[in-house]
Amino acid sequence: MILHKEVEKMIKITSKWKFGIALAVALFFWSFSCANFVLFKVGKSPEQLLSFIMSLLFSLLILFFGGFEFNFSKKTEKIVSIAAYIVVLAGTMNISIIFYDAFFGSPFLYLVNIAFYAVFAALGLLFTGSMRVSAVCALSVSFLYNAISFIIYSFRGSPLMPTDFMALGTAMGVAAQYKFKLKYQLITATIMAIVHFMIAIKFPIKINLKKRRWVMHLSGLVAGVLLVAFVTNVDYSKYDVSVFSQRNANRDTGSAVGFYVNSTKMGLKEKQNYNPNKINEKLSGYSETNIDLKNKPNVIVIMNESFCDFKTVNDFKTSQEYLPYFNSLSENTIKGQTLVSPFGGFTCNSEYEFLTGMNTGLLSSQTVPYMHIIDSRMPYSLVSHMENMGYSSTAIHPYYAKGWQRNIIYNYMGFDEFISIDEFEGGEEEPEYLRNYISDRCNYKKVLEKLNTKEPGEKAFIFNITMQNHGGFDYEEFEEDVLLEGMSGSYPKAEQYLSCIRQSDIALEELLTELKNFNEPVVVAMFGDHFPAVENEFFEELYGKSLDEISTEEQTRMYTTPFMIWANYDIKEQTDVRTSPCFLSNLVMETAKLPKSRVQLYLDDLKTDVMQLNPFGYFDNDGVWHEHDEYKELDEYYDLQYSLLNGENLNYDFAIYGRAYDVIGDFVLSPKYIFKDESDAIIEDYRSR
Repeated sequence: MILHKEVEKMIKITSKWKFGIALAVALFFWSFSCANFVLFKVGKSPEQLLSFIMSLLFSLLILFFGGFEFNFSKKTEKIVSIAAYIVVLAGTMNISIIFYDAFFGSPFLYLVNIAFYAVFAALGLLFTGSMRVSAVCALSVSFLYNAISFIIYSFRGSPLMPTDFMALGTAMGVAAQYKFKLKYQLITATIMAIVHFMIAIKFPIKINLKKRRWVMHLSGLVAGVLLVAFVTNVDYSKYDVSVFSQRNANRDTGSAVGFYVNSTKMGLKEKQNYNPNKINEKLSGYSETNIDLKNKPNVIVIMNESFCDFKTVNDFKTSQEYLPYFNSLSENTIKGQTLVSPFGGFTCNSEYEFLTGMNTGLLSSQTVPYMHIIDSRMPYSLVSHMENMGYSSTAIHPYYAKGWQRNIIYNYMGFDEFISIDEFEGGEEEPEYLRNYISDRCNYKKVLEKLNTKEPGEKAFIFNITMQNHGGFDYEEFEEDVLLEGMSGSYPKAEQYLSCIRQSDIALEELLTELKNFNEPVVVAMFGDHFPAVENEFFEELYGKSLDEISTEEQTRMYTTPFMIWANYDIKEQTDVRTSPCFLSNLVMETAKLPKSRVQLYLDDLKTDVMQLNPFGYFDNDGVWHEHDEYKELDEYYDLQYSLLNGENLNYDFAIYGRAYDVIGDFVLSPKYIFKDESDAIIEDYRSR
């Protein structure tokens, strides 16, 4: 009885309207949590069941902290306030745990993640002197960062990366095309965050005004110490976080540590024992191939956005074939599979690999060369090689020119012309859209237009990146005509993707039909840049197990896209060819019977032992999987890439119509133009001289 009276003194109901609001909010989240059980099938895994239970518990706590007032003694109040502050700081990490279902890292990493958010708590205290503001700052940073990261993960299959800030313009350009659906993790984390905000506001540590200045100085010192310790005094090298396995990265290290480790891996790593003379000697040892260039074909390369075949993971049934034409191609066709580097995004990395012959798997895990490294004219690329043989070069992409800085990078690569969405829109004829993107059919019309309007006798190299099949795959107004059959789950995103890819197949048939009758020889190569990000559950059903359980070699199935090389004249047919984008240009050269650059001849030597290569590792020519460090020649390959990205003026190519990108004084010379160094302005066209 005495205990009951003491409790009544300390805890009592607030005003009726405050209690009513707290009750309404609690009931709202309670019902939402219960709905999770049905909507999201929460309970099929321990992590999901825990999330469901926690969301119910925190719904009750919302009622408790919002509907009741607390009257503690000064001593008890101090103890409760300190405990509340600790709970709030721990909550910054717990929120991220909810977003990623679990945290399997060490207790040390748990504390390091909290230390990261404590920096913001200390900064809040430093600038305001308020413990309440301090706690709210830490909570806000944790919730907003992890919520945004989770939403991005839901769209593309990888969380927020340091590279996303470098590519903010690209991200904003495509963000409107995605539709986000609520998931139980976001709901549970939101409820948890609200409770922690209420705790921070309800039980603030009160600081004596005389001591505030001292506390503010101390908090600044703490923030500095924590930041220095976080950045310099922890050996993060053992926490290898790769862009290609980010699905588990935030679970393994915590989201704060994972993000920081990724940031340390961006950019071009300094190469130890690097000797450019050795690389140049290697390249200079290759001899030029004497090939008649009089009858060289036009070359069209299509990197088809998200073009893949899910059957590389495992077989499944659909209501109709989705790639009937592509699969039927056999005459004058080379077909196979490419092992690519990215998944769900980072198109520009596959693009970089094809256009340079280099491989991002040998760079730091978060490096995007277009964004982090390339800042001047490239000493070599496939573009400069083609121009060195007298080809005109055009890049076509039916989206915004600034995406992945292509408006800058294509100039550095040496393209004569870049046709972006601006040239598709605003004309006499409105472009055809599929969902919110320009269709492949419309895109290929622009390719044909460019081919048909070239100068007499001119040979064209056209590099085309499609856009039609870009994510997300949740457009309600889009009618799917390829449906999954015999699957235990429902996967509308996968069905929408398959329906889109069916339209790509139709457009490809129309393009090649037109080119069959073109009055000049034409070689067309097409490959997919990466898999699309659809339901993880879909991939899990194809694998027959959780994605957490698949091996690295099994994971490469989701990094394997189809390719084909076709000609409108007789070529030797091949099937089941396995390659990677960095090797694919070599095969295009061979098919077109064009001379290879010194870089491509080097890649031919490398390919005697390496059949396919990506950041996970490589397959040898017997189809056996290896890690990168099992083949020392890959270190030499990295030296070559290091030379190229550092702008070393080495013997990358042969002189056919003049060396590509010779440097004379302050000027950079291409086979076609004279450029003022670091300038976009063409000073003189001297190819005709």
